[in-house]
Amino acid sequence: MAHGGDRRDPVVNEVRIYAEGGGAGKDIKAAIRRGFGEFLRQLRTLARERRIRWNIIACGPRNAAFDAFKTALRTHTTAFNVLLVDAEGVWTKPLGVICTNAMDGIARWWLTTSAI
Repeated sequence: MAHGGDRRDPVVNEVRIYAEGGGAGKDIKAAIRRGFGEFLRQLRTLARERRIRWNIIACGPRNAAFDAFKTALRTHTTAFNVLLVDAEGVWTKPLGVICTNAMDGIARWWLTTSAI
């Protein structure tokens, strides 16, 4: 649809979730993927029913997750890219969501603590 397709075609063809956690071991990363897969099972099922690919990428440390997410914004431009990181403590500030449009016309959504 974003490229003039059929109205029944999904706008997004893939969901890519970049999750902090898993360390360097492949077994732990597999456990992270399974855990998030189960946690998000209903969303995954809805996506797959609509022929939307679903990927959970366990990235290890926070900086590695953020780097992988930033790379995905450039390399997987037709995907809905999501970054999940844990809070380092109790979060007390209000949250907001902002959308930015880069010069390439791609909408990018950010969770922020600043006023909208």
